[in-house]
Amino acid sequence: MQISFATAPGHPDRPNEDLVLAGPDTVLVLDGAGLPDGTATGCAHGVPWFVRTLGAELLHRTPDGYWVAGPDPAAARHALTGTAPWTALRGAALLTDGAARPVDDFATTDWPGLLTLLRDTGPQSLIDHTRALERTDPHHTRWPRTKTHDDATAALLRP
Repeated sequence: MQISFATAPGHPDRPNEDLVLAGPDTVLVLDGAGLPDGTATGCAHGVPWFVRTLGAELLHRTPDGYWVAGPDPAAARHALTGTAPWTALRGAALLTDGAARPVDDFATTDWPGLLTLLRDTGPQSLIDHTRALERTDPHHTRWPRTKTHDDATAALLRP
């Protein structure tokens, strides 16, 4: 299996809160759901440390928003996971919401289009494309969102 990935912080002055781990036959992508500066979390270390420390956990959605890997073990029961025989796949992509923005938030392409871009030009190119889209709407008027840039991570797996 060939694994390629790229990750970038949402802002150059802030640490990247995403995490990607890869081994010979395993890939894990975590999206550290950061909070605005000054928000009390009870954790002295911050989100990047928390994401790295809880690398065995997954981040996922609840009916009311996102499940966040943390002290509540119920979060693990809501993980979005799956398995398939590798021989049945042409490839696989793991994306954080920051890398999926062209489809999920901006609707400038669909999933087949995003996957074609990822497959043809690689994970860093997808992140660069996402950043270019974000820069066209710095005041969040075309695509309402809480921040101009989000941490973005993309992993591509090929047989």
